[in-house]
Order: sequence, then structure tokens, then C-alpha cells
Amino acid sequence: MASVAIAKPVKSKAVFSAESLPIAIGNLFAMNNYEVKYDLHIHGAQIDLVATAKGDPFAAPIYVEATIEYVTNDKYAKDSTKFLLIRNKNPGAKLLCISSTGFTAGVQERALESGIEALTYDDLFSKFEKFTPYLEYTFSNKDIKSLVSSYEEPFFNDEKGIESATAWLNRWKSYAPEEAKWLIILGEYGTGKTSLTRILQHRWLWDYNENPAAPIPVRIELRNFNRQFDSNGLLHHFLDTNKLSHVSIDFMIHLIKTGRVILLLDGYDEMAQFLNARERRACLNALADLASDGAKGILTSRPNYFTESEELNVFEALYRNLEQTSFHLSKSERAFIASEKSVDDLIERYILNKYERFLQDLNPEQTKSLVRRKLSKDPEGQQIVLGILDRVFREEASGAKQALSGKPVIISYLLELVDDLRGDAKSGNLSYLTEWQVYKLIVDKLMLRDLQRTGMNPDLRRQSLQKIAAAISGRDKIVADEAVFENIIEQDFQRDLRSLPTEEKRSRRLEIFEDLRSSATLTRAAQTKSDGWVFSHNSLREFLVSEQLLNSLVKRAPIDTSIPISAAMRGFAGSIGEKDLEEIWSALTEVWPQRVSHYNLGPYISLLWEAARRTEGGVRGVLSRLNAAPIDATSEQIDFNNLIVKDLNFSDEFSGAAFCCNAKDSAFTDCNLSNLSLDGSVFSDTIFDNVDFKECSLNNVNFTGSLLFDVNISGATLTGANFSHLDPDSSIIVDREEGPESLDGNKAVGYLLYNGAITDAISEYYIQINNPRYVIVRKIIEKVAEQRNSQFRGLTQRGGSRLDPPFARAFVERLVGEGWFAIDKNELVSVTSAGRGEIQKMVTGEYMPAVVSNFLKAYV
Repeated sequence: MASVAIAKPVKSKAVFSAESLPIAIGNLFAMNNYEVKYDLHIHGAQIDLVATAKGDPFAAPIYVEATIEYVTNDKYAKDSTKFLLIRNKNPGAKLLCISSTGFTAGVQERALESGIEALTYDDLFSKFEKFTPYLEYTFSNKDIKSLVSSYEEPFFNDEKGIESATAWLNRWKSYAPEEAKWLIILGEYGTGKTSLTRILQHRWLWDYNENPAAPIPVRIELRNFNRQFDSNGLLHHFLDTNKLSHVSIDFMIHLIKTGRVILLLDGYDEMAQFLNARERRACLNALADLASDGAKGILTSRPNYFTESEELNVFEALYRNLEQTSFHLSKSERAFIASEKSVDDLIERYILNKYERFLQDLNPEQTKSLVRRKLSKDPEGQQIVLGILDRVFREEASGAKQALSGKPVIISYLLELVDDLRGDAKSGNLSYLTEWQVYKLIVDKLMLRDLQRTGMNPDLRRQSLQKIAAAISGRDKIVADEAVFENIIEQDFQRDLRSLPTEEKRSRRLEIFEDLRSSATLTRAAQTKSDGWVFSHNSLREFLVSEQLLNSLVKRAPIDTSIPISAAMRGFAGSIGEKDLEEIWSALTEVWPQRVSHYNLGPYISLLWEAARRTEGGVRGVLSRLNAAPIDATSEQIDFNNLIVKDLNFSDEFSGAAFCCNAKDSAFTDCNLSNLSLDGSVFSDTIFDNVDFKECSLNNVNFTGSLLFDVNISGATLTGANFSHLDPDSSIIVDREEGPESLDGNKAVGYLLYNGAITDAISEYYIQINNPRYVIVRKIIEKVAEQRNSQFRGLTQRGGSRLDPPFARAFVERLVGEGWFAIDKNELVSVTSAGRGEIQKMVTGEYMPAVVSNFLKAYV
């Protein structure tokens, strides 16, 4: 491998003061396992700092004199005197003169002759970085070289304007405003988000190669993280997969915090689809933590993962309730609240208050330019590819058609398959193409290409590739390793292997493995710790999984799977032709009654949601068909039981209509049912995770035995709703004036009961704390307990009592009548010996005496 020459550093862009330069130098040494001491007097000379290697007890100390001045002969003469004194006393010492601005040529020559090393701060910095292996690894990558040679510059198209994405990002790299230090680049599947980050990595690494004062790009593919991570985990992954395992995490964090690194984090959506709301919270915290202290970062994602902030409200609510309902907080509780608030501050600053840019597909002129450049010697091929692209459309639910001719992922596949497409173009087989049809065409041609290479039955190869796609679409695996292939070979090639002797069987397995892994759809996994194979584009994997699921459905043998259904997969299924879709609806209708005992059809409902929206009658019509009963616009009765569904928006589909359903023994995750009338529905023994019931009518709904986890029921009517035997781990979100509040356990049950629901028996305390006047009671009790005497007027008219002074006065008078409070002639209120015990229990625990609860219930 050819070495990459590192250019001589130029003047640092960092601005130092006389105080900050020694600290910055010391940090470089400290981050690289040196012990550093500052401002020492040694042998009569004052030295800015001394660094001693921790890992080598015999290493000579390094004496450093730091200056922000441009060092001339006069300046050098002053500093060299103290160095010579140290050299006489310690001949083996290493002597460094570090300037943030530089040296004259004469000084550099004199220093060299006298054994003193004269370095700029950037010279010293480059000695510690050791990033040459990363540069060599990136610049020698064949895929990146190919991308660089054919890259068509994309455009941002959003409310901030239409402009070249890379040109804008180059300006941002140097002059990012404070509000845009952390960018989120959004785009649909196949718009080139990953290619953009790879191009930026290559170009900005080259900038760094020519000038180490430039920030170094650190690119991490988040799709490799299917579990919750922290910032250290991200950096470990980057170092391990980019030939930089010799660089310490502490040093990388130092570089990030000091603005020497730009983070390129690709594919947040591909990671987030595997995580629940709490795990996403932890990951957002890790990203925000990396982005703090002025560091720059870019995060790419498909839309819909950063368009709403509601999921984070859940976590604000978790500690707000603790803060508001406890009279006295322990030290650990206060520390917890402070910790959670610091997390929220980070996320709000760097994630929620985000600076977004939207990446658009290539425009027609860019598409033509790319195709003509790639096929410059093949005019016929240009016409074939452009002709196909002109006929690729997405049909919206409204009937509008959106051209997909500028989608880079589709263009790249068609360019690769141009020779295979010549016959189809001449025969006139290619007419109007939907997303489903163009991907089917691409896969068909790739299978035929593999057939010409090896002779494996293309249908069998396709079936195996579908299984590989499914195997790496779940949470447990992100790459197809040898074990994945071996398992599929045992399933699909059993007949081929059964009759062979042991040795031949082993040889044949290896032959099939080599054949499958070399399929045109697969490529070696990059930036992953484990060796294996992935699909050449994520959308190809998503298409093959969708194809497998729907093929199995048509065969009346649905697959039991928990694979996340992405928006792209729904789009693919939604673009299937009417004839094929009718076959799918017939199959789903036939197997629908068997879901209770045989099939998990939830993923199929999620996959076919967009298709249902585009079918005559919409989702309502499809569900009527599945239930073999008409659903009119005012009274809907459907069976939705024994289903596991995720990320479905019922509100848009059933707006303005009653939606009475039987969803017993089901599970809803990340679903929106807000503003619907669900009166009389059955949700017993059902799991709800991050589900929105805001402003719903839930009268007489059966929730017995269910689990509600972070479910928003703000504004919902609950008269007669049965929440008996609610899972004790349940939690609900309700809106308060000061923001959302999370209620769990007894507090959740108390809220439900206070608002008209049916629940298990519970202490009156948990019910009455939901009374809007309870805050007045709490403030009065706190005030009287805290101080010996309180003014009657202040107690009943100020603070929380301003909400309802007549109530506050009546409450104090009631406790006076009970003998718990006393009022002296100066109208000072104090707690009596008779009431002290009850008042103390109210302050220190979740307790409400009958006197107080009865007063709250009776007061009108």
C-alpha cells in the first residue's frame, strides 16, 4: 500500500492565550499517557510544563516552554538560557519550545544545533494524531474511488433554499453558525445520504491531509448499532474499523471537544427502528453529548425520525412528577432530577432545536449528466437507461404521480445492468414502472447475471437471498456471517445434500456458500466489527424482505416474524399493481381468521398499510373485507385481536368515525389513535407501548389486564372505562399546565379512577392528588409544617392559594375545627400537638387522612 504523505502543518486556526496554550499542550500529553505538571521552578528556572511518560519508568522527562509569540532570535535567546541550565543538570532531558505562531528560519536552525526542538502547536499535534493508517485505508478503498469518479453533486431543497449540498457543507465546515453546529440531513431512501457522507469523508480527509490544522472527519455508520450505545461505544467502533485501534478514546474525545473533529453519523433511522423510546433517548443523549462544547456533527436519517419531539416529552415527565409531588426530596432524588435535566438540555440544544437540510433526488438534468458520463461510449445504453427512468413513478394515495427518475440508487442499479436490459428495451417489454416493478426488474436481472456465472437456479438463489435479507433485518444481526449462510443452505439445499457422502457433502456446502456469497446483490460488510456480507443497498434488502413476506402470504403460509417494517417497505408494497394486490387481499382474507392460533399477521398489516390506503375504500374498506362485514361511516365493528402492530396512524384513516374494535391479546407500539371515538372497544390483555390516545373517547372501553407503557391519554374521556387488573408496571402521560407528566403504578390508577374509570381499589390519596385544588392543600400543609407560625392571610391568599382563596380559607378553617391547626390573636397559624402526627405523615409520605380527602371531595 502506498503511503500517504502528510503535508507540513500551517499556522493553527486555533487561537491561544498565554494561559490556554500550556493547558492545550498539557492536554495533548495527558491524553497520550503522560503525567503533566505545570509552572515548575527547576534548578532556578521557571518551566511552563514537564511531561513524563507513565508507561516507561526509564523515559527522560520532557521540558516544555510555551509561547504565543512569533519566536525571533531575541525571544529564543531568553528561553534557551533556562533550557541550557536544565541540560547541564539533566543531560538526557528532552527540550521543546512550542509556539502557536511559529519561528524564524534562523531560530529553527539555532535550536536544532543546540538540541532544542522548536515546534509549532500543530507540529506537536501531528506527532500525536497517528491518523496516517486511517487516511491510507480510506484513500485506497475501491468503492470510495469509484464513487469519487462518478459522483453527481446533489442539492438541498428546503425552506432554506435550493443549493448545492457539498458547496453549502464546505462553507458550513469552516463557518458554521452557532445554531447550525449540529446538522440533520434528511432524505428518502435512495437519495444518496450515505454517498454524501462518504464523499465528505474523502474530501475532508484530503483537506486534513494537506493541512492538519483542518478538522478530521470521523464517519460512523449507525446501522451497525442495533442496541443502545453511548459515546464511547461509537468512538471505539470507529477506531476499531478504521485501522486506528492504537489511538486512545480519551484522545479522540479531546479532539472532538476542541473542535479538531467533524462527526459524520450516517443512518440514524436504520438504527432507531430497532430501539424503543427509552433506548432512543439514551442514544440521542450520546449524540448530544458528542455534539456539546462546540463540536460539529452531521446526522443523516430518513424523514419521520426527527419530525416530532413527543417521544422526548415522556422522559421530561418521568422526573417532573417526582419533583412536583414530593414534599421533601432526598439527595439521590435531587441528583436524579439534575441528571435528567442535563440530558434534556443537551438533547434540546443539539437534537430538538435542530438545523435540518433536506437532500433531494437528482433533477432531470443531473440524471442525464450522470448517465451520459457513465455511459459516454454507449449512446444506445444511455437511451435505454434514460428511457426506463422516464417511466418509473410512485403513485400517491391521492392519485398524483411522483417521478423517481432522479433516485440515485435506482440509477446506479440500471447503469450496472444496462447490457442485461438491451433485449427488454428492444422488445418493448418496459412500459410504466412502479417502485415495486423497477426493483423486481433489477432483482430479476441480477439473478440472471448470477445464472450466467454459476448456473444456480435463479428462483432458488432468490429464495435464499430473501432469507438472508430477513436474517439481517432483525435486531440480533446486522451482517450475514457464515452461520447465516450455513443455516439457509441446510434449509434450501437439503435435497441436493441429502444423498451425498460426508466429504462430498462438506465440499458441496462450501461450494454453495461461495456461490451465494458472490451473488450480485451482496457485498462485503464495511465498517463492522464482524466479518460478513450485506446487500449493496439497504433498499434492496428491504425489497427482498417485502417480496418474501408477500410471497409467503400468497401461498397461505405467512411467516412469523418481528422484523421492523420500514416506510420504504410500505412504499414498495403500496406500489404493487391492482391485479397482484387483489391476489394478496384474497390471501389475507383467507388466513385472517387463523391469526388467533396459527399466524402473526401484524407485520403484514403494517407492510400493507399504504397499499390499503390506495385501495378503493381505503383502510376502512380493507378491514371490512377482512372481517367479512361492512363498516359504515358511523359505527365500525372489527376484529383486530391477536395482532402485533407498530407505527400505524389510525387517526388519519378513521378521522370523524367511530372505531369500535376487539383488539384483545394484541400489541400496539408507536401507534396514533388520537381524537378517535373508541367507545365500547375491547383492549383486554393488550400491550400499548408509546401509543397516543390524546383527546380520545374511551367511554366503556375494556382495558382489563392490559399494560400501558408511556401511553398518552391527555384529554381522553374515561367514563366507565375498565382498567381493572392493570399491569403494575404501567405508566401513562397526561398534560399539565407546566408540561407533560408521567404517572405510574398507583398514581396512574388514581388518575384513571378520578377521571371516571373503573379500577382496582386504591388509597384515596392517589385519587385526590388529581384534584386541581390538591396543589393548594399541599402548599398549605408544607408551609405550616416548615415554620412555627404562618400568617393566616398569607397562607390563604398568596402562593398556591391565589388559585382559589375561598377554598384555601375554608380548608384552613376545617383543620382548625378538627383541632389540627390553631390561630392565635395575631392571626398566626400553627400546627397543634393533635395534628402534628397527621401533618408530618402527609409531608413525608404518600398519605392523605380522611379529613382532607373528604373535604376535597365535598367542596363545591
